Amino acid sequence: MKICYLTFEFPNDLGGAGRVAKENAHHLAESGCEVEVVAVATHKIVSDDPSFNIVHIHKKSRLPWRVYINVLLILIFKKYDVLICNDAQSMFIASFLTFIPGRAHKYYGFIHGDEVEEIIIDPSGFKKIVRFDLFYDRFLKKSEKVFFLSRFMANKFCKNFLALDSKKAVVINAGLRIAKTKVKSSISKNFGLSSPLKLISVSRIDKEKGFEEMVAILEKFFDLGFEFEWLVVGDGDFLTELKAIVTSSKINTNVRFAGAVKHDKVLSLISENEVFFLLSNYEESFGLAYAEALIMGLPIIAKARGAVLDFRELRSLVCVSESEEDYLKFLISCFQQRSNRSLISELSQKYNVCNLYQEL
Repeated sequence: MKICYLTFEFPNDLGGAGRVAKENAHHLAESGCEVEVVAVATHKIVSDDPSFNIVHIHKKSRLPWRVYINVLLILIFKKYDVLICNDAQSMFIASFLTFIPGRAHKYYGFIHGDEVEEIIIDPSGFKKIVRFDLFYDRFLKKSEKVFFLSRFMANKFCKNFLALDSKKAVVINAGLRIAKTKVKSSISKNFGLSSPLKLISVSRIDKEKGFEEMVAILEKFFDLGFEFEWLVVGDGDFLTELKAIVTSSKINTNVRFAGAVKHDKVLSLISENEVFFLLSNYEESFGLAYAEALIMGLPIIAKARGAVLDFRELRSLVCVSESEEDYLKFLISCFQQRSNRSLISELSQKYNVCNLYQEL
């Protein structure tokens, strides 16, 4: 089976959708498919995965039509059995292929998060001019299936995009592909009750990611007499302001900033900590960082929003709530009785296995 995986985001561009595209391409290649990724990306792509081919098209933000035409020409003149579109822009371009008689493609799409807001509620001027919504609806109607990484996203999408037959909406596993050796090493770590509770946050440093609220909660945890260390991993527009907030807080000496680090290093840092703490105000479409932490055996503290609600199936092993009181109680519980990393990881392994090939 010859597959084209079309995406407007790919590592090293920031964002979870690009990471999903890379993992899916690897999974399909491992399953015996011939895979070519057509990636429209801002940064130069240096592939560290020889299992699939990459065609890189540089993203020119001021000239979207030139990019779209270049992509469309590749899709027209190359022959694929299956076309998988990783985002809304990919689906928009692919919709034009459906007007060409005799095209044998089977079409599949991935939904990652902001499609409802960006296409229906508040579309850009460009999207209004080109009637992006009509072409997007056409792709949905012509597709074999449309994939979601969470029940939350599937339900939200189907309520707003009536062009998609709900029978075509399929929730699949993320397939994060964290090596068993890394998982085993993480769950084997033993943290004594006498040591400070080790917290980690991994995220783009954005005001809406809840960092100010986390500082306030940890100040209360500190006032209750509990010892902790908090590692903040990531970069972003809010980083300078966050550092200033921490410097003037009671917990200044408890916090360390690691900045932006490579993904392999992120997993190592997660394994060296005990609780994943991130109170994002966004309705996350999947919650990639939360899932990685769970696979590595860490309990999570998160707001009960978006796809993160799916993690409530782990019950008392996690804290997914809107209550500051719940966050504090969970932190105290984790301090007094360190979490069962092996059990958390075992119950979260479904996020580490991809089942995309079986759905094609």
